[in-house]
Amino acid sequence: MKRLLIATALSLTFSSSAFGTDCVSNKGRLADPMGYGSSDQLLDLQSSVAGGCGVVGRTWAPIAGLRKFLVLDIDAGALVRVSVDQTGNPSWETWSSFTENDLLNDEPADGYDLGNYNVEQGDLTIANRVMTEKISATIEELVAETQ
Repeated sequence: MKRLLIATALSLTFSSSAFGTDCVSNKGRLADPMGYGSSDQLLDLQSSVAGGCGVVGRTWAPIAGLRKFLVLDIDAGALVRVSVDQTGNPSWETWSSFTENDLLNDEPADGYDLGNYNVEQGDLTIANRVMTEKISATIEELVAETQ
């Protein structure tokens, strides 16, 4: 129900069956709760974009009851990272207005250094420049995989 609430809050109405399975995946519950941190995420995004993915989506659970989503639309220069806690409360981080070269040249060792970083918590609407149709569709697909 909480995941459905998140999907509704994001106004997700698109189907993403056209996205390749290598570009969108559920990493499941992590063996190491500290695994898949910012450096690993950035390496994964860089590898996926270099491999031809224009949209990359990942979901994972670092611990029971916590779900994370990471979605990139490289053409729009937009990245969204969402965390949803046990009570269904979301927190959001977004980056926007960066290029493919900015992403590919970002140094993973120090996390994300992309433009227009923003962080929010609770019910909110992510700006249209960040919440593209491709990002919405990918989040919808990832939410469906976790239900």
